[in-house]
Amino acid sequence: MRLFHSKIISRAEVDTLFRDILNQDQIYILSVLLNVLGIWMFVDRDLINMHARVEIGLSYLKKAINYGLVTEYTYTDNTASRPVYYYQLNTSGKYFLDSIRSHYNDLPLNTLQVHREQILTFNKFASVKNYILLTKKFTVGDTFDFFICKDGKKNVVCFYEHLIKEKKLAKYIRRHFFNRTLDKNGVEIIAPISEVYKHYRFEPITFKLISIGNKTSGHSSPELYIDEDSETTSL
Repeated sequence: MRLFHSKIISRAEVDTLFRDILNQDQIYILSVLLNVLGIWMFVDRDLINMHARVEIGLSYLKKAINYGLVTEYTYTDNTASRPVYYYQLNTSGKYFLDSIRSHYNDLPLNTLQVHREQILTFNKFASVKNYILLTKKFTVGDTFDFFICKDGKKNVVCFYEHLIKEKKLAKYIRRHFFNRTLDKNGVEIIAPISEVYKHYRFEPITFKLISIGNKTSGHSSPELYIDEDSETTSL
């Protein structure tokens, strides 16, 4: 008897998948894909191929979806001439990145449509500027109102002016990225705001917000089943 198991493969199954099932080409392409999604969070196919610097064919995307590594979202706007697809990490994809100790930007379960639109719009903006989004802690706003990037060796803070003010961001960066010391009397010394501006540049995101439609839905892998007798998941 085969029982419903999950749309996600376990950490152990992810390990088996990459060690024993996939060939070297598949491992390379899927690793690149998962790292791109781990940095940029929510992307379309154009962004995937641009950041991957290799062509991620549809067969590889489908394979990643079938294994529960990636979730695909379908844009369902009735005015569109054809469907538009977006992608983000699924739980099994996070297992993979955890296993190789790769830092990544995570989308919480309560991420809203508008948040995905803000992320996607920022991604398009950053791609034009050739900025690279960081994956360190505190580099993405909790409501995706700002994103800290690298422009070569320079730090750039991209932000939505209608959601957060530059002055507030500068204070945030000082609090999280500048060391605080104590003077000889034990009084805390805080770096002046001018120090923040020496190391960070602030740049408003000027692109119009990209709509993904309020009926956009995600789907990952087909249902996976576990054999009650063998206790092994069918991949």
